[in-house]
Amino acid sequence: RYGAKFSLALGSASSSELFDNFIEKRIEGTYDWVLDQPLFRDWTSATFPDSRAKILWINGPIGFGKSFIYVRITDSLSSSLKDPLGHFFISSDFEDRKDPFTVIRSWISQLFQHLVVFSLVREI
Repeated sequence: RYGAKFSLALGSASSSELFDNFIEKRIEGTYDWVLDQPLFRDWTSATFPDSRAKILWINGPIGFGKSFIYVRITDSLSSSLKDPLGHFFISSDFEDRKDPFTVIRSWISQLFQHLVVFSLVREI
């Protein structure tokens, strides 16, 4: 990976273990309906206003399927985007959930894994 040293220097936490746990539990084809929602299609389109950076925040009461929606969207975007994707899964099981810097360090670390971002940072 390009930015492995930067990731170590940031001391970034990872939510990938939680994410992988939900990937394993997900039944193929479930939550595909999320990708067909007009609001989501608009958000992912190139014509979405200010397409330089997009933030999607999923929240709601316990037991409404947020985790599986997150997994489905992240899985889809990871396989279809050429641009860097930063994501973070916060759960009540995640011990650093109250520290916002944990999330920010993770996002930065993920962006450094992208060759274009790594090259720009290295150049600067």
